[in-house]
This record gives sequence, C-alpha cells and structure tokens, in this order.
Amino acid sequence: MAKDEKRINLTKQELLEKERELLGFNLTSIIGENKLKIDHNGFVGIRNINEALSSQQEAKNMLVAAVITKLEYKQSKAGNFFYWIHITDDWMSTKLFCNMRTFQEYSYELIKGACVLFNINIKNDFVTFDKCKNVERLPLKKDLIFVIELPYGQWTTKIQEFISEQVDRTIRRGNCEVYLRTRPCEIFIDPTYELIDSIKKLFNVNCSIKNIDEYVWPNSTKLIKKMEENGY
Repeated sequence: MAKDEKRINLTKQELLEKERELLGFNLTSIIGENKLKIDHNGFVGIRNINEALSSQQEAKNMLVAAVITKLEYKQSKAGNFFYWIHITDDWMSTKLFCNMRTFQEYSYELIKGACVLFNINIKNDFVTFDKCKNVERLPLKKDLIFVIELPYGQWTTKIQEFISEQVDRTIRRGNCEVYLRTRPCEIFIDPTYELIDSIKKLFNVNCSIKNIDEYVWPNSTKLIKKMEENGY
C-alpha cells in the first residue's frame, strides 16, 4: 500500500524522470508549457552543445533552454568547490560546469525542475555558463502576437472572453497581445501550445503566433522591404 501511495504522489517532474529512465526518452514533453516561448524566441537545445563539442568548435553566448534535473556539489583536485548542473530537454541530457561565484549569483534561478535559459560558452571542450534565467519569467519577442484565426463569415467574442477569464488562473499573464483576426483585444498573455490545443478542442478555431507587422500591415511591410532593396 505504501508503494502505491508513493507512486500516486509522484510530482510531474518525478513522473517525467521515471518515463525517461524506463524508455530512454520522454513521450511527454519535459519542457512543457515553455516550449512555445523557446521555439519563437529562437532559443536552442542541448543538441547544439553536443554538435559544437563533436566538431570541436568553440561557442560564445549560445542561448540554450533546458530543465534542471540535478545539482551536484563537487570539489576539484585543487580544493575548489563547484557544481555540476545536470540538464535535459525533450531529446538529450548533459551537464554544465558552474563555479561558486556564478552559483551564488544565480542560485535563485538554479532550481531542480525549473526550465532555465543558459548563456553557454564552450572552449577546449569545456561547457560552462555565465548567466541564466527561468524561462517562465522571460518575455516573448515583442513583435509577436497571439491571433485567434476566426473564420470569415463567423463572429463571436467567446474565445477572447474565455482567455480573459483564465488569465492568472490557467493562463499566465505576459507581454503577448491577443488579437481577434486583426483586431487587438487588449489582453496580454504568455501563450502556450497547450492553450492553442485547448481552444481548438473547445471552439474548433485555430490560433497561432504571428509577427504583428507582417500580419496586420502586410502590404506596408512588403513596400518597406521593396524600398530598402532599391536603396531608398
């Protein structure tokens, strides 16, 4: 009975770790609700670290987003203390060297189970970082909007009302403005793929992330690009 209770009370992070342990990979995204932000902000994954190492390339200011799975406190042969920060994404795992100065400065960000953006540097096959921040607290790129793609010929405000009611409940508040077609709704959220899927299931309407200039002012954007190409 005790074993059953322990299994039932596993946290989401522990379940993901068990899944990876049994299968060697995760069927469920370990990145979770931060995946949309990572994709659209252009952050990269652990694969980029491994590719740099395998090709013996140096890297500077590589923005890698991953989940912390373990903090390992160690002492070097010279007597200096440091941490190995073990990280994983949906495909790969690795560990990062963290000296005590960096750990003390960013200890509030270095929490097991947190999805963190690391500023990675690679030199002589040595992977470290000098800055990091929890992905949840990072804004989406400022030129992106969340578009409710309501089909023409249909009209309803139910979807924007649903989003507004769920802000600070099931939807995180953020800097990305919601648009109903090309009309701003004055609702600002931190969008996720899960939200897009939920709206599709509830209302059978697609939503997407768009560049505001290319979506709202496409003709003006094309004209500006054409003028730039012609040297104006």
